[in-house]
Amino acid sequence: MKEIKVVSFDLDGTLTDSSFANSVWLEAIPKLYATKNKISINLAKREVFNNYNKIGNEKLEWYNITFWLERFNLDIAPKELIYSCKNKICLFDDVITTLNKLKSRKRLIIISNARREFADLEIKQTKIGSYFEKIFSATSDFNSTKNIPEVYINICKICKISPSEMLHIGDDYKFDFEVPSKLGINSLFLDRKAIEKRKFVVKRLDEISIK
Repeated sequence: MKEIKVVSFDLDGTLTDSSFANSVWLEAIPKLYATKNKISINLAKREVFNNYNKIGNEKLEWYNITFWLERFNLDIAPKELIYSCKNKICLFDDVITTLNKLKSRKRLIIISNARREFADLEIKQTKIGSYFEKIFSATSDFNSTKNIPEVYINICKICKISPSEMLHIGDDYKFDFEVPSKLGINSLFLDRKAIEKRKFVVKRLDEISIK
């Protein structure tokens, strides 16, 4: 096995917890929808979530806040809505120690499905940008999601490494483990809830051991 040169992290659910994303998608948008349509918040959530589910997280629209604000006819600028929830951005408690451990020995990058406007704000708020050589948004940079192998292939080319020289870690089993693994990328599934009993699973980032 080739030496690992690049360690890649997913962002949401891996480095940052779900509070920020949930506050935007599951709270702020339904609240605006309820006000706009003069309905209860519970009914608004049901209608909004049904719309989300019809699209699904393998399509670009799922991640595009402009698409959803237009679909729901909500009169608010995307940036205004996103920034109204920025106080919810929070790192997991194992992130900084893990990054400090790896930074001096490996090249670090982020590969996220989050659009650039979300990812950039999360990096800014958490002040972790200096740890990473590159931060990739699959949806913004490649007009794709991480279920498309070409995303990982292109990133390996940009980083000038072979797939076997990368380790990728993330909390979505398909996006962050199955897809990169099939390309020969060393992959770990982050299962913070300790539910999965598969191989190549870690419960915390600080369990990662790389020579």
